[in-house]
Amino acid sequence: MATITPLPLVQGVLLAAAAPASPGVYSPGVGKTATVRALTFCNTDVVPRLITLHLVASGDVPGAKNRVYGPITLEAAGGAKATLRDDSLYELLTGDFLSPFADAANVVSFRADGAEVS
Repeated sequence: MATITPLPLVQGVLLAAAAPASPGVYSPGVGKTATVRALTFCNTDVVPRLITLHLVASGDVPGAKNRVYGPITLEAAGGAKATLRDDSLYELLTGDFLSPFADAANVVSFRADGAEVS
């Protein structure tokens, strides 16, 4: 029987300025799959920033065909729209990965919550 373990998939990272290659910021471990239940982006900079998210299949690279959204503008820190929370459900198979990035490095935080299935 499968074991479902709810957990933070990404505790919190500052995004890079380019889409990370495999394993991205999160990939299910060997023999596991994952359900992403919530993604949170927060701009900590004093100017607006753009974010983009790719959900990349195992063996592939971030590109137009696996872009989920973006670029989306986040207001400067403190603004009403400086944080974006996405509660869509996304499924990741073994080897798939999350590849989020911002238009400037180390100024947009990112967290992912969900569950791993083994």
